[in-house]
Amino acid sequence: MDQENFFGGGTPQEEELKYLINQGLQIGENLRNHSDYAFDSLFPWLIDILNNKVKFNMYFSDFIQRDWMEIDTATADELEFFCEKHNSLIVKTVGGGQGHGILIWNKDDITSRKVNLHDYSGYIAEEIFV
Repeated sequence: MDQENFFGGGTPQEEELKYLINQGLQIGENLRNHSDYAFDSLFPWLIDILNNKVKFNMYFSDFIQRDWMEIDTATADELEFFCEKHNSLIVKTVGGGQGHGILIWNKDDITSRKVNLHDYSGYIAEEIFV
């Protein structure tokens, strides 16, 4: 499913969510493009956390309330157990954003070894909330 269809409207709540996400993206773009904000120099530690999903998930673990794992540090058996526990996973690049590099893995992908862990260095896996 592409990003446009995922955030495509229908209900007022979906339209509001799409609007808020777009506003957030625009604010982020403005902060990056205008040196007078000096956000990077004022909060370099925060920029580092926001740009790295492993650091973000560790720092905000009390708030994200979802199970996740770093694929780089996982064995095939650990990943298989994690996937069996959650049935499906959303897999994201550690430094990616805005929906780029996102994959969905299900239990069969892992147990049948269709997924080669060595191809996913720099990714995390998270449980999917439905």
